[in-house]
Amino acid sequence: MEDIFRDGGAFFNRQTPIYSFDRKNVMTDNTWPSKYVWHGSETRGKRKSGKFCDAWRSSSAKKSGMASSLENFSLLGQQDFPCNNSFIVLCIENMSKGNVERRLAKKRFGPVLKDDATDMSAFASSSDYWKHQHRLLEELF
Repeated sequence: MEDIFRDGGAFFNRQTPIYSFDRKNVMTDNTWPSKYVWHGSETRGKRKSGKFCDAWRSSSAKKSGMASSLENFSLLGQQDFPCNNSFIVLCIENMSKGNVERRLAKKRFGPVLKDDATDMSAFASSSDYWKHQHRLLEELF
């Protein structure tokens, strides 16, 4: 993650599309009229205390979270918004060196034994994967 946030603000290439789970480009699709992304962080990626809508469980206009305009091509712009906004949530996979090596080996040499369930292919369905991800988030907060 440090590479993403190295320069502060997490700027990204204007030509890079960002897709929703239903394969729509959030930058061009009208399904996403507000081109903002929730992040709850400071410019270098560290969580900003009290600015992540009660661990992303609140939709109250009285609570707030940090968000960024994707039209500015920055993932960590510093704008404070009430939690009742419907903004985009990005899922960014942060892989360990070992996990990357296992994936590369699998591509080169076929299936390898998995010693943990960190990627989607280790689950019976996408629903099981997202349940697992939700449990991990709950453990963090």
